[in-house]
Amino acid sequence: MKTSIKTLALAVAVFAAASCTWDPIKHDILAVPETMVVTASADEIVLLEDNLQTEKLVFSWTPAREMSDEYYLTYQTKFDVVGNNFGSKTAIIQEFEAGENEFEVTFEQINNWATGSRWALPVNKEFDLEFRVIASWTGGPTFEIPEVKTVTVHVTPIKVIVFDADAMKVAGTAIAVPENLERTLENEKQFAWRDQLSVGTLQIPVDLDGQTYYIAPKDGGTAIKDAVSSEIIMQEEPFSWTVAKADTYRIVIDMATAKITIYSSENDLQPYHTGLWYHSGKEPNGWVEDEIVENLWLRGESAGWSASGRDLKLIQSLADPQVLVYSKAISGVSVGSGRTDFAIHSSFESTKEDGTKNPGTINNCYVFCPLKDISEMSGSDWNLGGMQAKTPYPMQAGAGAERGGYFRLPAGITFMVFDLRNMTFMYDIQ
Repeated sequence: MKTSIKTLALAVAVFAAASCTWDPIKHDILAVPETMVVTASADEIVLLEDNLQTEKLVFSWTPAREMSDEYYLTYQTKFDVVGNNFGSKTAIIQEFEAGENEFEVTFEQINNWATGSRWALPVNKEFDLEFRVIASWTGGPTFEIPEVKTVTVHVTPIKVIVFDADAMKVAGTAIAVPENLERTLENEKQFAWRDQLSVGTLQIPVDLDGQTYYIAPKDGGTAIKDAVSSEIIMQEEPFSWTVAKADTYRIVIDMATAKITIYSSENDLQPYHTGLWYHSGKEPNGWVEDEIVENLWLRGESAGWSASGRDLKLIQSLADPQVLVYSKAISGVSVGSGRTDFAIHSSFESTKEDGTKNPGTINNCYVFCPLKDISEMSGSDWNLGGMQAKTPYPMQAGAGAERGGYFRLPAGITFMVFDLRNMTFMYDIQ
């Protein structure tokens, strides 16, 4: 009779182990006496920079029930994060002999497993650990139901200063519906937004690894510092700026430098202005009034020396209207190689002294070219060769001698950034 009871008990051992409470009425099986008790040295722990190497978490257990000498007792321990179900890639599993009854782990090991590839937990998110002991017997005439006991420990991780984002929004009572800050093309660590805010509060929540943080000024001030770059932190508690005036605002956040700049319409960044310029750089040919530059055309060898050039279909950055970005993936425009500068028009008209109009082509136009004092001189032209990807090169602009200055572009360019505020040009081959 004992053998049949033990065989049936095997079929329900998993449930019995999980519940740790035997119900003889429900199962019509006699309860198996269990004596093992598992305890942890703490129910909660807090990981800190200064306790990782000095503190330990210790788990211990009392002996499982006594059996005859015919049985051989061993203990298996499993240590993991709650929710992982002691998976083969996440659990730390060890075997112990009878008489051994302690497992210890340092806070440093817990931190390394939590932040490393074993558990890969989100930064700053509290979690629970579970430690399980399974007492098993082998040998003997019958199968013995294992004793299984589990304890959990709550962990507060090291608070890590985070400056990154999967997504970022403009929120608060100053905006009817939260809107995304866009990651800028020219700088993947930079986010920007420009639109209307009403009187109210401004919040900037950040989504990162499933957690929500909030951008806040390091000094804790709630007043908007118009057009002033300020240091920021990311925190779990919501933070609100006060929007005192309904207006159009530009918000720029650089996660690499941990700074925010908020511009009102009164102090907003302005696009690039050419100022008055002359057809082919000569006053008798006529002049063109001050113009705003929002796009550029290839001029020169990279456009086949075409008199109309090639429209680059640049994208104006939300972070700064004087930053123009070329992306082949977005525009579909191809950039050739060779001597190149960048014109503000494909064609135009200038006005002469007598009021008549003088039509011009890209070859008479206002252009951006390499800064002359860093270029190799060759006759009346200067050409900047030996260029490297992802390297900013100084530029100058005008419609006179500047039209003889060229960047020697390599083949295969798919990305360019024209920073007209700082007068630099950069390309990449992606």
